[in-house]
Amino acid sequence: MPKPEETTNLCACLALFAALLGLIPVTVVFAFIAFSEVQRRPYERGAGIAISALLIAIVEIIATLIALRHFGLPPFNG
Repeated sequence: MPKPEETTNLCACLALFAALLGLIPVTVVFAFIAFSEVQRRPYERGAGIAISALLIAIVEIIATLIALRHFGLPPFNG
């Protein structure tokens, strides 16, 4: 039986694309789906892409919190 060709996981690519668009919840969902699929399918790669997407999402969350704090917007306007 021939070995399947190594491919990049589609969910990992979608997670990275969503992260670049700032769609944080979509990023998290697709990244965790990608992790799950990459572990189950030895011929797929993409765990690094999913990690990159999650890191971008974390940076976006931190940047948003800093901006909210800086401009005194909710929840920091107390």
